Amino acid sequence: MTTDNVADTLLVLVGIVNLVPGVVATLSVERAAAAYGIAADGPDLAAVLRHRGVLLMIVGLGLVAVPWWPEIRTAAIVAGVISMASFVAIVLARPGVGAPLRKVMWIDVGALGLVLVAVLLRAIG
Repeated sequence: MTTDNVADTLLVLVGIVNLVPGVVATLSVERAAAAYGIAADGPDLAAVLRHRGVLLMIVGLGLVAVPWWPEIRTAAIVAGVISMASFVAIVLARPGVGAPLRKVMWIDVGALGLVLVAVLLRAIG
């Protein structure tokens, strides 16, 4: 397996990390709310959670598509990094954020690390 194949595999994994919660949030507001440790009271918050799910699916699908559609690699990586890094920054800026949301943040930190490895592998490959 070449370094490019390993890099693409890492991007697919990060895509799945974004895609799965995106599907869950879109299909089940209750499950998304439970994963985030929040109460999904009312239609407004339900709409926001579903919209977040759609955005996560877009980022995830972009990253998963990279091995078969290399022309979108840079855009998919940039979108994924902005999405995950902004979430990490928002959570870190709010000291009262609960444990479930911090767990999601740490998953994003790990996924960002995988993206960094993928980019470095591409650079040296």
